[in-house]
Amino acid sequence: MSQIGQVIKINEDTVMVRIKRSEACGKCGGCAHGLQSTEMDIEAVNLCNAQIEDWVNVDLHHQDFFKAAGIMYGLPLIAFLIGIAVGYGVAGNIGLEVYQEPIAFGMGFLAMALTYVYIRHKESYWRTKVERPVATAIMQNQE
Repeated sequence: MSQIGQVIKINEDTVMVRIKRSEACGKCGGCAHGLQSTEMDIEAVNLCNAQIEDWVNVDLHHQDFFKAAGIMYGLPLIAFLIGIAVGYGVAGNIGLEVYQEPIAFGMGFLAMALTYVYIRHKESYWRTKVERPVATAIMQNQE
């Protein structure tokens, strides 16, 4: 999906682009802050050497958003559920049936926390696998 927006900030190899949300964007739910405003700011790779106040074409990839959401939310959820199951089994096998629920919750929380640490540790790897928005071309004045 392509959007046209205005460059508001330049970083090393990226630009911050302010785009107007379209109808399709409203149904996506990709950004919570975007639901409160008709505009949103996104960071995009600057392939067109855009400068501040240039209007650029930004290519967005929705499937990559879902990959990122799966990594950030899906993996910890799965780890939490596995931790709970393991915690119930361990507590039952060592004779701590009275504390089975707290142990299961604790194991689930520990597994989830370790998964977040793992994701944070591998963040640079995930970033290379998930495509970011790209500013592909400078457009004519859109005002």
